[in-house]
Amino acid sequence: MVRGRFSVSKTTQESETFTSPSDTQFNEAELLKKGTYSNNRSDSFSYDADVSVTYGQLFARKHQVNAVVGASVRENKSKDKGFDAQGFPEGDFTTPGFANSYSDIGKPSYSDYTSRSANFYFNGGYAFMNKYLLDANIRMDGTSVFGSNKHFTTTWAFGIGWNIAYEDFIRNHTGIFNMFKIRGSIGNPGNQSFGAFNAITTYKYNNWMLNNFGTGVLINAFGDPNLEWQKTIDLNVGLDLSMWNRFHLNFDIYRKNTDPLLASIGVPLSVGTTNRLANIGQQVNKGYSGTVRYAILYNPSNSLNWTMSVSFSHNSSEYRKIGDKLNQFNRENLSKSLTRYYDGGSPTALWAVRSAGIDPATGQEIFITKDGAYTFKHSYADEVVVGDTRPDLEGVIGNTLYWKGFSASVYCRYSLGGKAFNSTLYNKVESISRTDLSSNQDKRALYDHWQKPGDIAQFKGIRETSSTPMSSRFVQDNDYFTIESVHVGWELPTRWMETIGFQGISLSAYMNDIARWSKIKDERGTSYPFSRSVSFAVGINF
Repeated sequence: MVRGRFSVSKTTQESETFTSPSDTQFNEAELLKKGTYSNNRSDSFSYDADVSVTYGQLFARKHQVNAVVGASVRENKSKDKGFDAQGFPEGDFTTPGFANSYSDIGKPSYSDYTSRSANFYFNGGYAFMNKYLLDANIRMDGTSVFGSNKHFTTTWAFGIGWNIAYEDFIRNHTGIFNMFKIRGSIGNPGNQSFGAFNAITTYKYNNWMLNNFGTGVLINAFGDPNLEWQKTIDLNVGLDLSMWNRFHLNFDIYRKNTDPLLASIGVPLSVGTTNRLANIGQQVNKGYSGTVRYAILYNPSNSLNWTMSVSFSHNSSEYRKIGDKLNQFNRENLSKSLTRYYDGGSPTALWAVRSAGIDPATGQEIFITKDGAYTFKHSYADEVVVGDTRPDLEGVIGNTLYWKGFSASVYCRYSLGGKAFNSTLYNKVESISRTDLSSNQDKRALYDHWQKPGDIAQFKGIRETSSTPMSSRFVQDNDYFTIESVHVGWELPTRWMETIGFQGISLSAYMNDIARWSKIKDERGTSYPFSRSVSFAVGINF
């Protein structure tokens, strides 16, 4: 079978916003700045074409072959422009021609964007008596957003499987195994996560930098002609097992080697820009994941099914071959966060100076150096890994019940072994100014501070308002258990519907984020909101 497709898209969007000079927001404004007008226009054009050839055949009822060869091309163009004006007379004078000037935020804006891509691919599969499975694919992608020396990249994948349930020594045990498959795969999927101009050095005009040769320019961003996809060698071995129609197991072990990594690295301010996108080092992830499901009650003839499931996952990762490429980032964030980028370090590791607590005699914090000595002096040179935000084990516990039209489900999420920096303790218990002392604070600021010699306390004296450096004293266990969602539903019996002329009526109730238990005691919802919600629904079919 041969298939082809071609599509063209043209889109134009324009928006106008006018605020009358009589609006109360301009009560205190200058006369010639009352009233605003903004206009933004966006034009985009794209085309997309692809062609594929598909072949499939079963030979001698044993050998099944499938293959697909294809290619596609694509182009996207867009232009955006806009301006803001201010200062309008009273009355029906809403067009920009009546404005006195451009707004204070600057001159009109304009940008354009063009990207092109082409790819070629092959996907193939072979199965022998549905027992032994083989899949392979290869793909070549080219795009204008790659570096000029790396316009094309190749990705591939290879997988094998053994469907043990179709072997005679398993088939003879009829009614036990519904599925029993062992599988393995390896491949290098890519991740193109950068824009059209990251691969080339770009400049921006500065009208105030005029010279004998014309308008001056400054470097806007550094490019990299060798910039390429972030690729990952992904090795996976898994098991799919189903028995007695009641017990189900999926288990995977994996190792992912991402090389090269794609990251934004710092550039000295003296060159006029601070960041550039570059391929740096590699990252290795290892772990396992799985799901176990068991039908505690299973009676299809009576429409009864109660199933419990537990999913679990564990992952560890580390950086390699970074060298000194991110040293500037590490230096700039010493007092801002506990994240560092070093060879052998975890992306989720927390780096800080170890703390031995508050000295009962003086109320000062005692720090531990790298060689194990105790000191009152904090030094970033003594930083070590004091925890990892990635949990040792996490997953979801689920229960679903269905019985003669009644349904219910409860899903709970758990996380064990992770650490977190308790910013509530750091910002609202200890690192508070004299002005903050008169404001509402965490009650631990009053009860758990050192007050007099001999006190065994978690925090420094409340009168001590000097800056507190981040240390392991604020890194705590972040084990938690949450009731993530609850659902209850009921589909009214069909015989009831016939008497009232309806095809069906369903009633349902949903609850989300109902409860949470956690070892760490900190504020939630201050930087990213969360909500507990309850909703009800009625569905009627005529």
